[in-house]
Amino acid sequence: MKKEWKESDVNKLKKWVDTKSNKELSEYFNVSDASIEHVLSRHGIKRKNNKYSRKDITYIEVTKVDYLPTPCYECTSHQISPNGYPMKKVKGKKSIMARYIYEEHFKKEIPKGYLIRHKCDNKLCINPYHLEIGTHMNNINDSIERDRIRKGSLINTAQLTENKVKEIKNKLKYYEYGMVKKLAKEYKVSIGIIKNIKNGSTWKHVKIDD
Repeated sequence: MKKEWKESDVNKLKKWVDTKSNKELSEYFNVSDASIEHVLSRHGIKRKNNKYSRKDITYIEVTKVDYLPTPCYECTSHQISPNGYPMKKVKGKKSIMARYIYEEHFKKEIPKGYLIRHKCDNKLCINPYHLEIGTHMNNINDSIERDRIRKGSLINTAQLTENKVKEIKNKLKYYEYGMVKKLAKEYKVSIGIIKNIKNGSTWKHVKIDD
């Protein structure tokens, strides 16, 4: 469920932003690192210390997946982008930390048009042995194969939950004229949302009772 940020929460975040790491902040407020960055941006809260420019890189070891022989190294020293990636200034420009780590460790430049993929699916990870070069299409295929693409109530803008969509789908089995408008009013969503559920263009993963 998406966190509702109260004024007191924002004030605490503003007070602690230069004294606590993103990891500490996200654990305290029970949100992702990316959510912390979104709130800072939305409220115009600026850091006094530029965490992109730090030289020392620190991390904690976290075992995320059992199919890799080494744990994830979750970066704790640098700022996290709104997309959830640790960032670092390289030659005066902001860069995803994983790109910097890969090139430094393996002493090879990432070809133009290629990106870094995480074998562990952990955006915070900077373990060089969890990183590999690939194309944007490779990344999309990884997302599909590993079921990483957010869907349903995991999407921040979702107005319904899986349980409510299941209820709607079960009611639509006995469709009659005017039902779409009636369900939209009942669940306090737009008619378009109900229509998309009805025709199967959204919430495909929610199965109905036989």
